Amino acid sequence: MSDFDPNPHQNNIDPNPTMNVRSSSSSELFSYVKIFGYMGMFLAISTVLAVVLGIVFERWMYTDPNTAMNTMSIMMIVAVIAQLALSIFISFFTMRKGKSVLVPAILYSLVMGFMLSTFTTFISWSVLGITFGITTSVFALMALLGFLTKGKATGLQLVISGLGLGVLLMAGFNLIFMFVFPSAFETIYWIISFAVFALIMFVTIFDIVQVKRIVQSGQASNNISMYLAFQLYLDFIMLLIRILYYVIIFSRRN
Repeated sequence: MSDFDPNPHQNNIDPNPTMNVRSSSSSELFSYVKIFGYMGMFLAISTVLAVVLGIVFERWMYTDPNTAMNTMSIMMIVAVIAQLALSIFISFFTMRKGKSVLVPAILYSLVMGFMLSTFTTFISWSVLGITFGITTSVFALMALLGFLTKGKATGLQLVISGLGLGVLLMAGFNLIFMFVFPSAFETIYWIISFAVFALIMFVTIFDIVQVKRIVQSGQASNNISMYLAFQLYLDFIMLLIRILYYVIIFSRRN
């Protein structure tokens, strides 16, 4: 009996392409849920710790303000050092060595909670609530734009690079203008401030594009999903801090 197949491509035809499409869609949906779920977990850790410490420090300020301020100052210095160390560890060791991102990301979220407690201690809850609402809306809009962006977003990379370089140059010139042209300092400062805000938004869009690309390529393993979630978490925090700055200024003027 001959082994010759008169239609060699027949065996390669998928008998149920619809089922494979559904399976792929379900897998992508699960990856997105996992990534944004991890992101939500990191945000929840930072938020809960920031709220608890904010309440503790606020009450401590009434009873022993000097000790409370000294403790907070020391804590912030330690938190900044720990934050830098964890950032380097996650970026240059954990991912390159294939180690789990979960523990260092949780530690980073705890450290960020310490940092954010300075806001929850001294800023009214109404301002913080408004800021969180605006930040969530802005992040959602950036995520939508990221999902609608086609391709690898090479043009977006160029915009981010150019904007980042422009911010650095303007910041350098502004230091000179502070002494040479003091009247121009505030104007350039606000230009830099809005440029930084725009830069953060563009980076958020780009990170969403990267998430979409990795998920669609089927490479979103559990560890990579945690790393992507951590990047989105950082984007959200950077947006939050910048928006809080503007909300405070606007509330004071009104």
